[in-house]
Amino acid sequence: MGAWGTGSFENDSAGDMLADYGLVGVSVIEQYLMEASEFDPGEYMESYLGAGAIAAAEVVAFANGHGLTGLDAWIVERINSHVGEVRANPQLIDYAKAIFVPVMNPEQSEHYQLWAEAAGADFEAFKANVADLQKRLEAIG
Repeated sequence: MGAWGTGSFENDSAGDMLADYGLVGVSVIEQYLMEASEFDPGEYMESYLGAGAIAAAEVVAFANGHGLTGLDAWIVERINSHVGEVRANPQLIDYAKAIFVPVMNPEQSEHYQLWAEAAGADFEAFKANVADLQKRLEAIG
């Protein structure tokens, strides 16, 4: 993996998701969130899906007034390219809220496992960032 940071948009999978979203629109957000939120508990979730779902959930939080502050301008521009479509689909909020069980499952999620292997402060920062996203999504209602 080329980019690997603790923030929701600081990895290659998130960058790929944002690029696709910028080109295609809200269907990319729907795809990541639906696939992650409806993931079979007996299956193994690859890292790209977990990281992409976290980034997609961030887009939903942003579109509904609970986004991260201090994002790079290009990220804000990309999110804003289809923010109205995201905001117009309230079901995305429910899908976004449902990703955390599979994405943060240490037995099921490769993304979580990779962070656990890193251990230390970065792992704690990753978990804190995901918990903050979950809290911001819950605040939407």
